[in-house]
Amino acid sequence: MNITAEKLTFSTVYAIMRKTAKGSGREMELTKIQSMWREKKDFELYREDIGAESIFVHFITPATLYTDSGEVRAERGACIFWDLHMRQHFFSDGCELLHDWMHSDADFVRIAAEYGLAPGRVYYPASSAEITDIISDMELEYIRGGSYLGDLCEVSVRRLFIKLARAEEGSLDARNVAQRELFRELRTEIHSRFSEDWTVAKMAKLAKMSESRFFALYKGVFGVSPMSDLERTRISRAELFLLSGSYSVTEAAEYAGYTNQYHFIRRFKKITGMTPGRYKNGGV
Repeated sequence: MNITAEKLTFSTVYAIMRKTAKGSGREMELTKIQSMWREKKDFELYREDIGAESIFVHFITPATLYTDSGEVRAERGACIFWDLHMRQHFFSDGCELLHDWMHSDADFVRIAAEYGLAPGRVYYPASSAEITDIISDMELEYIRGGSYLGDLCEVSVRRLFIKLARAEEGSLDARNVAQRELFRELRTEIHSRFSEDWTVAKMAKLAKMSESRFFALYKGVFGVSPMSDLERTRISRAELFLLSGSYSVTEAAEYAGYTNQYHFIRRFKKITGMTPGRYKNGGV
C-alpha cells in the first residue's frame, strides 16, 4: 500500500492494522503515556538500559539527544523511539522541556518497521501539533479503559508512524537539483547574518515553508540540522575573534550571536575541546 497516496482515515488505518496484525494473537499493550509533559530547566534523563519495553518521545521543545551516532540536536517536533534494552539519554538545553511520551511492549518497533522506521533515529513530522493530538487522544483512551483498548491504541500508533514515514519520504525531495540550489542560497544568506537571533521558525519563514518541511529538506541537502550548521559557523567566527586578540570572551560570544555567555562557553568547549579563554591564550 502506498502510504503517500492513501487517504489517512480511521477506517483505512484500522484495515491496515487488521491485515498486518492478523494472527498475532494479542492486542497492543500500552503501559504508560503522557501528553504535554513538562520538566524543569536543565532536566536530564539517562537510562543505560530501558528494560523490556519500547519508548516513544515527541519533543515539543528542543533538546539534545545521545544516540549511537553521537550527540544529536532535536529541534521542535523531533520524534524518536527506543527498542528493548537500548540506552536512553537526552536533556533540555537551558530551558524547560515539554514533550509527549509513551511506553509499550515491543509493539512500537514492530509497527514502525512496517513503515521503514528504525529505533534510535530522529524523525520530523510534517506537523508537530498532529503528533501531540494523536498522543493526547491515546492518553484519554488509556485513562478511560474499556473494551478494545489495545486495538484503539494500535490504530493511533499506526497513524503516528505513517505520518512520520510520509514526512521521511517527503524529505527525499531534497535530491532535486533546483531545490538544492535554493537551499544553498538560503544557507549563504543565513550564515552571512550569523549573529542574528535565528530560529528554525525564522529560517522556514524565509524559505516560505513549514518548520518541519524546512528542517527535513535542509538536513537532506546538507546532512546536518539548520541550527547545528549555523552553530558551526558561529563557533568558527568566534575562534577568529578570539585569535585576533582584539576581543574578550564576552565580546566574541556577543558578536558570534550568543546572548548567553555561559551557554557559549559550554558549546565552544564541546565543539573545539577547550574553553574560549584557553583558546584565546593559544591553548595554554
